[in-house]
Amino acid sequence: MRRIQYQATIEMAAAFLSFSESSLVQTLMHKLKYENELQVGLYLGSEFGHQLLTSPHFRDIDVVIPVPLHPKKKKSRGYNQCDSVAQGIASILKLPVNTIDFVRLLNNPSQTNMHRMERYDNVENIFRCLNPTAFEGKHVLLVDDVLTTGATIGSAARCLNSAGCRVSVATLAMA
Repeated sequence: MRRIQYQATIEMAAAFLSFSESSLVQTLMHKLKYENELQVGLYLGSEFGHQLLTSPHFRDIDVVIPVPLHPKKKKSRGYNQCDSVAQGIASILKLPVNTIDFVRLLNNPSQTNMHRMERYDNVENIFRCLNPTAFEGKHVLLVDDVLTTGATIGSAARCLNSAGCRVSVATLAMA
């Protein structure tokens, strides 16, 4: 996770699975992200939550925040896959999930076929804290489904840092 630290201040980062093409993890991520299989996110999130419980680095988390989708993307897909992962993690850590106060402003293009620098440009300033006081002085756990270059997480963490909170990251799978 060192590759995302230069973009934002990140306290700690953890990945639960390793993503590779034509793997079971890819199949599960596809089911979660594109086939409305939210139970995959809940189950894997809760398993990840058990792992996070064993780490002293995640014991002072105050709130869990899924990486938000733009409202248009969420409406067309019908859900945000990160919400179910965050709910699974939060259920084990016994923490609240905040899906209201941190939003994605821009409906930026999918990054699936972009190169590294294109990804960074694609996510610059796309997030906003609607209620910065909800995060001020807190330690938040930012949850994503798959981390590839760290561009999205870096952009989200920078925005949350500017609201005065400490950010740790939990990504279900790392590519």
